Amino acid sequence: MAADRGRDGRTKTPRCTLHDEWLQMSEYSFWLVKTDETHAFCRLCRTTISLGTMGIGAIKSHQNRNAKHRSLLNLQNQIPVADPVSNDNIADANVQVAAHAVMSKTILHEKRKFCLC
Repeated sequence: MAADRGRDGRTKTPRCTLHDEWLQMSEYSFWLVKTDETHAFCRLCRTTISLGTMGIGAIKSHQNRNAKHRSLLNLQNQIPVADPVSNDNIADANVQVAAHAVMSKTILHEKRKFCLC
């Protein structure tokens, strides 16, 4: 079997492909998305990661060495997870929003009554 050679005659190094198992790993599943066989996308940084010849090493390198990624991941981990939403909570929230809107319109109307503009 003949080796695959580039334009300069040197043997080409095979490209690494993204494995679906990596997307399921807990440390990557939140932010890693497959774009094609040899690239991934970081949802936090909005950056494309080329796997090149490093494979999962490119993903680990992005995660550990990219300051923007680390700070966004730390920020994400600090946000508390909301309780599951029930229909009662939604109804209460809708009532509060409606009451706020009515009060805002009433206050605005009262301010206009006394405006000498």
